[in-house]
Amino acid sequence: MDPQAEYDRILDEAGRRQAPPYFVEMSRLFARDAIWKSYDSLLAALPGGLAGTAVDIGCKYGHALPLFLCRGAVRAIGVDVVDEYLDAGRQILAAMYPAIGFEKSDEGLLPLAPSSADFVLLNEVISHVNPMFLDNLYAEVGRTLKPGGHVLISDGNNIANAECRKALAELYDAWENGPSGRKTDRDTVTTSFLERRREIIRARHPSLEGDRLDYAARNTSGLFGPLLERAVDEFVRTGKLVERPYRPGICPTNPGPGGEVMERGFHPLQVEMSLAGNGIRARQVLPPPPTLQVSGLRGTFRSLATVLRDRVRRRLEPDFERGASWGFLIHGIKEF
Repeated sequence: MDPQAEYDRILDEAGRRQAPPYFVEMSRLFARDAIWKSYDSLLAALPGGLAGTAVDIGCKYGHALPLFLCRGAVRAIGVDVVDEYLDAGRQILAAMYPAIGFEKSDEGLLPLAPSSADFVLLNEVISHVNPMFLDNLYAEVGRTLKPGGHVLISDGNNIANAECRKALAELYDAWENGPSGRKTDRDTVTTSFLERRREIIRARHPSLEGDRLDYAARNTSGLFGPLLERAVDEFVRTGKLVERPYRPGICPTNPGPGGEVMERGFHPLQVEMSLAGNGIRARQVLPPPPTLQVSGLRGTFRSLATVLRDRVRRRLEPDFERGASWGFLIHGIKEF
């Protein structure tokens, strides 16, 4: 199948089936802006291409799944935590492609059989998973992959890159502390997580006011759902609270029931080690170092300067390669 033709067909079908507006917009991006090619570039890191069953974790509506079929997969499964996305994916894509299916995940757990997947993709996913559930997800990827199966993890929040790390710290501070209307390089803060904790605590304990309310909200950073409720209930009952103030530079947590995080930063080595602990040998996909190009006196001199500068930076900056860009791509193979 030709990917561009398939995405044109999906866009037409989305209109015909009266798909949700966001599904139509995503279909337009894949068809008209051809963003399927960015997924295709990720798949290029796979030796031998796709075969068997391919899984997209954090699939949203599942728009990458037809590409998996185009590139050789026999079956494609989309996994997400949002019912709205899964329902629309089933309504459109699963109806168009019998080889496509959808499953719901919760707390990092995957409703898939052991050793049932040949390939797993996590594109811009791990930076949105609550840290309490991320180890579950890594373990589930290891359980789900067949021996010799491949995983690709791509994310745009690489804290081995100093500029990215600085930008994320400013973003985190805005989301945690506000104030409302504060603009970031990605969005505008509506209600900060600190203020959301105040609202949750105030609704649960209306009698808690003033300094005590503020104290409880400021010292429950990172808690969410029942964890937040239990901590505050204990504080109201006994006056005791384990202080958990926000720490600058650490990704904050939405205090709502799901405990979502946004744009959590990772060092690529951290991801490799987490996969290694689950039987997956993983390495960051890095560009090759520059080599000397002989092209006239001036061109050769410039090439030599580039090579020497690269070698010096590799020697002086251990994370130079890993932090060369704001994003990273990690390829893993399940060994056991």
